[in-house]
Amino acid sequence: MAKIYLLVVAIFISFNLSSQTKDLPKFDFENYNFSKAIVVEVKGKGKVQLEDDLRSWINSYFNESTLLDSKFSEDSFLISGKSLRFLKIKNLPTDLKYDIKISLRDQKYRFEVRALYYKYYTEYRIISDVDLIKDDVIKKDLLESRSIITAFINNLNSNLFRYITKENNEW
Repeated sequence: MAKIYLLVVAIFISFNLSSQTKDLPKFDFENYNFSKAIVVEVKGKGKVQLEDDLRSWINSYFNESTLLDSKFSEDSFLISGKSLRFLKIKNLPTDLKYDIKISLRDQKYRFEVRALYYKYYTEYRIISDVDLIKDDVIKKDLLESRSIITAFINNLNSNLFRYITKENNEW
Protein backbone atom coordinates (compact mmCIF):
# COMPACT_ATOMS: atom_id res chain seq x y z
CA MET A 1 0.00 0.00 0.00
CA ALA A 2 2.87 2.38 0.79
CA LYS A 3 4.27 1.80 -2.71
CA ILE A 4 0.97 2.93 -4.25
CA TYR A 5 0.98 6.13 -2.18
CA LEU A 6 4.60 6.77 -3.13
CA LEU A 7 3.78 6.20 -6.80
CA VAL A 8 0.81 8.59 -6.65
CA VAL A 9 2.93 11.28 -4.96
CA ALA A 10 5.72 10.84 -7.52
CA ILE A 11 3.29 11.12 -10.43
CA PHE A 12 1.66 14.19 -8.88
CA ILE A 13 5.02 15.92 -8.35
CA SER A 14 6.25 15.14 -11.87
CA PHE A 15 2.95 16.36 -13.34
CA ASN A 16 3.19 19.62 -11.40
CA LEU A 17 6.80 20.19 -12.40
CA SER A 18 6.11 19.57 -16.08
CA SER A 19 2.98 21.70 -16.16
CA GLN A 20 4.45 24.83 -14.59
CA THR A 21 5.48 27.59 -16.93
CA LYS A 22 8.75 29.22 -15.94
CA ASP A 23 7.61 30.62 -12.59
CA LEU A 24 5.21 33.15 -14.01
CA PRO A 25 3.94 35.77 -11.59
CA LYS A 26 0.50 34.75 -10.36
CA PHE A 27 -2.71 36.55 -9.57
CA ASP A 28 -4.42 36.07 -6.24
CA PHE A 29 -7.94 37.38 -5.80
CA GLU A 30 -8.16 37.09 -2.02
CA ASN A 31 -10.26 40.20 -2.26
CA TYR A 32 -11.77 41.80 -5.31
CA ASN A 33 -10.01 45.16 -5.12
CA PHE A 34 -8.94 46.17 -8.61
CA SER A 35 -6.87 46.83 -10.55
CA LYS A 36 -4.58 43.83 -10.38
CA ALA A 37 -1.57 43.57 -12.67
CA ILE A 38 1.55 41.50 -13.17
CA VAL A 39 4.55 42.09 -15.40
CA VAL A 40 5.89 39.15 -17.39
CA GLU A 41 9.34 39.12 -18.94
CA VAL A 42 9.67 37.62 -22.42
CA LYS A 43 13.32 37.49 -23.44
CA GLY A 44 14.19 38.04 -27.08
CA LYS A 45 10.84 39.55 -28.10
CA GLY A 46 10.62 43.17 -29.20
CA LYS A 47 7.48 45.27 -28.88
CA VAL A 48 6.49 44.79 -32.53
CA GLN A 49 6.95 41.02 -32.32
CA LEU A 50 4.94 40.91 -29.07
CA GLU A 51 2.15 42.89 -30.74
CA ASP A 52 2.03 40.43 -33.65
CA ASP A 53 2.04 37.44 -31.27
CA LEU A 54 -0.69 38.98 -29.15
CA ARG A 55 -2.93 39.63 -32.16
CA SER A 56 -2.41 36.04 -33.26
CA TRP A 57 -3.13 34.73 -29.74
CA ILE A 58 -6.40 36.68 -29.57
CA ASN A 59 -7.50 35.15 -32.89
CA SER A 60 -6.61 31.62 -31.79
CA TYR A 61 -7.75 31.73 -28.15
CA PHE A 62 -11.10 33.49 -28.43
CA ASN A 63 -14.13 32.74 -30.58
CA GLU A 64 -17.25 34.71 -31.49
CA SER A 65 -19.04 33.86 -28.26
CA THR A 66 -16.11 34.52 -25.89
CA LEU A 67 -14.56 37.70 -27.36
CA LEU A 68 -16.75 40.72 -26.78
CA ASP A 69 -14.29 43.41 -27.88
CA SER A 70 -10.60 43.89 -28.65
CA LYS A 71 -8.90 47.24 -29.25
CA PHE A 72 -5.29 48.19 -29.78
CA SER A 73 -3.97 51.66 -29.03
CA GLU A 74 -0.66 53.09 -27.86
CA ASP A 75 1.17 49.83 -27.22
CA SER A 76 -1.68 48.17 -25.33
CA PHE A 77 -4.63 45.91 -25.99
CA LEU A 78 -7.97 46.25 -24.24
CA ILE A 79 -9.82 42.95 -24.32
CA SER A 80 -13.34 42.20 -23.10
CA GLY A 81 -14.14 38.53 -22.95
CA LYS A 82 -16.43 36.12 -21.22
CA SER A 83 -16.44 32.59 -20.05
CA LEU A 84 -19.80 30.92 -20.50
CA ARG A 85 -21.56 29.26 -17.55
CA PHE A 86 -18.44 29.69 -15.43
CA LEU A 87 -19.82 30.65 -12.01
CA LYS A 88 -22.70 29.54 -9.85
CA ILE A 89 -24.78 32.35 -8.40
CA LYS A 90 -27.79 31.24 -6.37
CA ASN A 91 -27.39 27.72 -7.78
CA LEU A 92 -27.66 29.00 -11.36
CA PRO A 93 -24.75 28.67 -13.78
CA THR A 94 -23.76 32.11 -15.00
CA ASP A 95 -21.19 33.82 -17.21
CA LEU A 96 -18.01 35.55 -16.06
CA LYS A 97 -17.17 38.68 -18.06
CA TYR A 98 -13.72 40.21 -17.73
CA ASP A 99 -11.88 43.29 -18.99
CA ILE A 100 -8.12 42.97 -19.32
CA LYS A 101 -5.44 45.33 -20.54
CA ILE A 102 -2.17 44.01 -21.91
CA SER A 103 0.54 46.67 -22.28
CA LEU A 104 3.65 45.96 -24.33
CA ARG A 105 7.28 46.97 -24.02
CA ASP A 106 10.43 45.43 -25.39
CA GLN A 107 10.87 41.99 -23.80
CA LYS A 108 7.92 42.28 -21.40
CA TYR A 109 4.20 42.70 -21.13
CA ARG A 110 1.91 43.88 -18.36
CA PHE A 111 -1.24 41.82 -17.84
CA GLU A 112 -3.86 43.80 -15.93
CA VAL A 113 -7.31 42.68 -14.86
CA ARG A 114 -9.40 45.85 -15.07
CA ALA A 115 -12.81 44.48 -14.04
CA LEU A 116 -14.75 41.28 -13.45
CA TYR A 117 -18.52 40.88 -13.85
CA TYR A 118 -21.02 38.14 -13.18
CA LYS A 119 -24.26 37.76 -15.07
CA TYR A 120 -27.33 37.93 -12.89
CA TYR A 121 -30.35 36.96 -14.96
CA THR A 122 -30.11 39.43 -17.88
CA GLU A 123 -27.59 42.00 -16.62
CA TYR A 124 -23.90 41.99 -15.84
CA ARG A 125 -22.95 43.18 -12.36
CA ILE A 126 -19.44 44.22 -11.50
CA ILE A 127 -17.55 42.25 -8.89
CA SER A 128 -15.89 44.84 -6.71
CA ASP A 129 -16.09 45.14 -2.94
CA VAL A 130 -17.95 41.98 -1.97
CA ASP A 131 -18.57 43.32 1.53
CA LEU A 132 -20.96 45.91 0.07
CA ILE A 133 -23.26 43.27 -1.45
CA LYS A 134 -26.45 43.04 0.58
CA ASP A 135 -27.65 39.67 -0.72
CA ASP A 136 -25.89 37.14 1.55
CA VAL A 137 -26.24 34.25 -0.91
CA ILE A 138 -24.60 36.19 -3.77
CA LYS A 139 -21.90 37.43 -1.40
CA LYS A 140 -21.17 33.86 -0.25
CA ASP A 141 -21.12 32.55 -3.84
CA LEU A 142 -18.68 35.26 -4.95
CA LEU A 143 -16.41 34.68 -1.97
CA GLU A 144 -16.35 30.96 -2.70
CA SER A 145 -15.57 31.60 -6.37
CA ARG A 146 -12.30 33.46 -5.74
CA SER A 147 -10.13 30.39 -6.23
CA ILE A 148 -11.69 29.37 -9.56
CA ILE A 149 -11.54 32.95 -10.86
CA THR A 150 -7.89 33.17 -9.79
CA ALA A 151 -7.12 29.87 -11.55
CA PHE A 152 -8.95 31.01 -14.69
CA ILE A 153 -7.06 34.32 -14.94
CA ASN A 154 -3.72 32.61 -14.20
CA ASN A 155 -4.46 30.03 -16.91
CA LEU A 156 -5.35 32.82 -19.34
CA ASN A 157 -2.00 34.51 -18.69
CA SER A 158 -0.15 31.19 -18.82
CA ASN A 159 -1.78 30.39 -22.18
CA LEU A 160 -0.69 33.80 -23.51
CA PHE A 161 2.86 33.30 -22.27
CA ARG A 162 3.14 29.83 -23.81
CA TYR A 163 1.77 31.15 -27.10
CA ILE A 164 4.26 34.03 -27.20
CA THR A 165 7.26 31.88 -26.28
CA LYS A 166 6.49 28.85 -28.44
CA GLU A 167 8.93 28.02 -31.17
CA ASN A 168 7.73 29.05 -34.60
CA ASN A 169 8.97 25.84 -36.21
CA GLU A 170 5.42 24.52 -36.64
CA TRP A 171 3.84 24.59 -40.09
